[in-house]
Amino acid sequence: MKPRNREVNIFNMSVLDLLTGALGAFCFLTLALFPYYFKARNASASTSKPAATASNAAELQAENDSLKKQIAAEKASGKQMQPFVLMLLTATDSQNRICAYMKLKGVTTPPGAPAVGYRIPDKASDDSPLDFYLFALQAGEYHFTVNVIPTERVCHVQLSTVNVTSKNVSHDVAQTGDVDFGIMLTGDDFPTTLFD
Repeated sequence: MKPRNREVNIFNMSVLDLLTGALGAFCFLTLALFPYYFKARNASASTSKPAATASNAAELQAENDSLKKQIAAEKASGKQMQPFVLMLLTATDSQNRICAYMKLKGVTTPPGAPAVGYRIPDKASDDSPLDFYLFALQAGEYHFTVNVIPTERVCHVQLSTVNVTSKNVSHDVAQTGDVDFGIMLTGDDFPTTLFD
């Protein structure tokens, strides 16, 4: 009579198949989630602020005093920054939430006026602009062409002045397309002094 083989073998082909399948699933998930790890890490690094301490407060106060002295010196020399009108282009819904992506396609300035400067304070996760700060340096009529991609059925897109007078032009946008804004800036819209 032939004796039975009583050897226990835990690493048979079934176990190896199970282990390699688990390793493959882990590798796939790691590769799929890899971009989100860096986005979350960069976002947390940019939002973390150093704790305020007495030495930081003293440094900030000294820097503030230094900047005030520089401004006073610029005023005395007559080299103060040229007045400008700050305008804000936003797209919000009825609950004042951002509801569209925007792209500034064209700007028409008054004759002889310098180009309009702009800054994008808020961007979507794919770097699409959500709103714009626009800087006008001369009085006259300005026209802006903006491509609006709403994320909701109706989105309220508004161009408004910020720093002196309150002027605004608005459109309700229900579908993707170009929107034209025209705004007339007068001398009264420009602040006489910027730093008082």
